Amino acid sequence: MNKKKLIIPVEFQNRELKGACILASVFVKKGWDVYIGQKQQFFPLINMFSRAVWYVKSVVPGEQGLLQKLKNENHFIASYDVEGLMLNPHTKFGYKTRYSTKNIKLVDVLFFWGARQYKEFSKTFSPGKKSFIVGSNIFDANKVFKTKNVKIKNQILFISSFTTQNPINKKAEDEILDYTTGNKNRGELKKILTGWSNLTDKMFGDFLKFLLYSKGKIDPKLKIVIRPHPSENFKFWNDFKKKNSLNYRVENNKNLSEQILESKYVAQYLSTTSVLTNFLKRPCILYCKLKNWEIKKYFNEFSKKISINYKDASKFINDLNKNTIKIKDSSKYLETIVEGYSSKDNFYSSKKIYNIINREFDLDERGKNYDPFKNDMLCIYYNLKYNLKHKVGLFIANLYSFFNIKSLRFHHLTYRHKLDHKWADISSAAIKKKFKIINKKEFSKIKCIKHKNGFFKITRDNEINYN
Repeated sequence: MNKKKLIIPVEFQNRELKGACILASVFVKKGWDVYIGQKQQFFPLINMFSRAVWYVKSVVPGEQGLLQKLKNENHFIASYDVEGLMLNPHTKFGYKTRYSTKNIKLVDVLFFWGARQYKEFSKTFSPGKKSFIVGSNIFDANKVFKTKNVKIKNQILFISSFTTQNPINKKAEDEILDYTTGNKNRGELKKILTGWSNLTDKMFGDFLKFLLYSKGKIDPKLKIVIRPHPSENFKFWNDFKKKNSLNYRVENNKNLSEQILESKYVAQYLSTTSVLTNFLKRPCILYCKLKNWEIKKYFNEFSKKISINYKDASKFINDLNKNTIKIKDSSKYLETIVEGYSSKDNFYSSKKIYNIINREFDLDERGKNYDPFKNDMLCIYYNLKYNLKHKVGLFIANLYSFFNIKSLRFHHLTYRHKLDHKWADISSAAIKKKFKIINKKEFSKIKCIKHKNGFFKITRDNEINYN
């Protein structure tokens, strides 16, 4: 007999794994089997799963082939955009980098963080009856896994998010254009992307100038910590520090929530961390010299509205030294950004997601219960086939690039990165520990089995026995 299955492919472990476990806990409690892992661990084995719900983190234009394959195998696709709160640039064009009409048609249900995102999306695409405002299971995780009794240090945390400036990565901008335009009619979109890119370059430059200007001016008792984005060049920050004899620490190996909680002040640069900082009740600062119309035209201005804004470096430093920066209450506005932001139900979004999926998903109970844990040899075959296909595709893409020709079918493969900074090896015991934090009594006897590809199956099935 077939069972209901939920598959949650994760991209960044630090960003998404706890939220995946929160969502999984709701489904497992209702008798579903849930699979969690890095997305590249799942993709070679798509046709080894019987009909299941795939909860994918985005439906960007470049993943049309993947989504089509899921549909060809009769899977049910549910999607939310984990990066949807802050688009680059945050315009209609930005939404076209995250969605496409073809991919929306392939999806069975489409989830949104809040009313604001849904409204913006609706200006570019037709939401239809498959769209739902639910909040985010990742935000649920902020409630459940919130660290208590963290000692506040006398430090200011700068959260950097300059992924195309450090290192300078115009290739990433080309990738956005490739996915969005299919290498055709780039003109107007190129202008918008260039405008956003130039202003982001300016914001990054102003950040560096501030660090230089603040040398010897900030109270030495207030420590400066810089947290680079995982995709940034970590070495740059240490080299910049050494070259200019600056006094700051560079850390991005800590849990983000804990690092925010232990900081007296948090500064961000028009990023989604402004939401988390507000939720964790720390003063959220935006040091940005961009004009209001520039922010409104190219960025999501909500980050500015929920932050304490500074344009003048000396004023910023003076307020830091005098300890006059206080928390800004933006809870009412944030409720439009994240559905359930103020809800006392720690599982608010995950429950909504479960109810919608459980209602919309139909299971062929008489179908065969295919499961990749049951056939190791077939898994080896499909892994070899998948890896060979991508190596051949990469060779063809590099060949096209050598002759300065772009192929929409193959060129995206040149942007693929190793998984090192996205997913660290993790054990079944570590996954079970997260479920016990969620509800020790409920999940004390949960079964968690690790596949050779690295993903996990979480179930309450007492008869399961894989060797």
